[in-house]
Amino acid sequence: MENKCFDVVVLGDNLIAITASLLLMKRGLKVQRIGQYREYDKQPCFPLYHQDADQGILGLILREVGISIPTKPIYHIDNSFFPDFEWKRTRSLVEQNNSLVKLFPDDIEAINVYFEVIEGLGKEWFALLEGNIISNPNKIPYTIKYSNLSYVNFIEKLFKGNQKLISIFCIALPCSDVALTVMAGYLYGQVYDGCVINGGIHEVKHQMEMILNEENVHLHNTNLPITIINEDTRYKVQSHHHTECYAKCVLDTRGDLQSYKKQLFPVSELSFLSILLEVEENIQGIPSTEIWYEYPDYDVHSYYKKIENGTIPTDIAFTLWNPNARAGKIENELRIDIPLPALGNKEKYNEIVHRVLRKLEDRITNLKGKIINQQIFTPEMHEQWSNLSGGSGTRWAFSVKQVFKNPMQMEVVPSYYSTHEWGFAWFSVAYIVANQITLKFEKNAVKK
Repeated sequence: MENKCFDVVVLGDNLIAITASLLLMKRGLKVQRIGQYREYDKQPCFPLYHQDADQGILGLILREVGISIPTKPIYHIDNSFFPDFEWKRTRSLVEQNNSLVKLFPDDIEAINVYFEVIEGLGKEWFALLEGNIISNPNKIPYTIKYSNLSYVNFIEKLFKGNQKLISIFCIALPCSDVALTVMAGYLYGQVYDGCVINGGIHEVKHQMEMILNEENVHLHNTNLPITIINEDTRYKVQSHHHTECYAKCVLDTRGDLQSYKKQLFPVSELSFLSILLEVEENIQGIPSTEIWYEYPDYDVHSYYKKIENGTIPTDIAFTLWNPNARAGKIENELRIDIPLPALGNKEKYNEIVHRVLRKLEDRITNLKGKIINQQIFTPEMHEQWSNLSGGSGTRWAFSVKQVFKNPMQMEVVPSYYSTHEWGFAWFSVAYIVANQITLKFEKNAVKK
């Protein structure tokens, strides 16, 4: 790669890097991408939940960059299995509200408040992302009222000890510090906007990369350590002692900055034990929805807290993914994720895997003896891939502390942007940071 000057150099080869690069390029900026052959860039530690391909952030991005992929709504999003009842989550907020009111008639008022707040915050979140809201309290009444709460804190205050309801609303949320404002945006724009994309996330990534390559925004990979040197009006990007290029602005999506390693921003080190299963085809009972949740008791949040504190309960909760369901397929691959800290003990992992597989065979009666192959990925392996303490962590959305500390802002020093504090809300992060960088270039152009 010749030593050239770009508007933006994007470091990393992940969904944030690809999406932000495409947005910036489409907005007229000259972009260079640099990766480092990292396994983690190629294999996220856990799958996406649902594609917000219709009205959510991903849909907004695809329309802006001119990508059209066939989609269809997911009516039945997921199943949650508890010891004495099953709850099916549908795409409709109204239907969810009504189904829960029937299950919990004594909590009608609290249930209604929950859906009102989630919808109100969700709409404000998306207006904020699109830049349609100014800092006027009258324009964001829900955000002003609920900005100091974590999602779990809101749930526990609202339902006051009803552990069944608290568990239903805390499902798939191992980390308790996710901001209510951000969680509402995620729920409103992804879970409740559940869509099947033809080809799934792989097709989205493929089409984005095709456009970048057609526009000669190719990925330059290097095995050498990358050094960023500030030269007042620009940054010099070096691999070892070789100058790769110059840039007016740097976007670092790698997620392994020294400030993170020094734990300046406290995060949960809870990671995942993942089991990939290949099963015989045409087995009845394989979930047609993308996700199943299996919980042993009602107090899901306390269950996660026990695990974070090092206690492994006898009956283990897990999430069962059908990764192909998001692409509209029902195939013979399943994935099980179990929230778990690093144990450093092969025998313990094998014991947990055995217990979970026996439980899964009880749920899917035709599964016994039909598992062809299995692969186990421990929290230690996730840590090795990601270069982050605790593996992936649980920071798939923004924390209350982060939102308070630097709301919607990723500029670390002038013209240097980093996404390492912002977790794994890939498309939201890419859209936010692309907007910030674009705005900076527009302001600089006006000054000149």
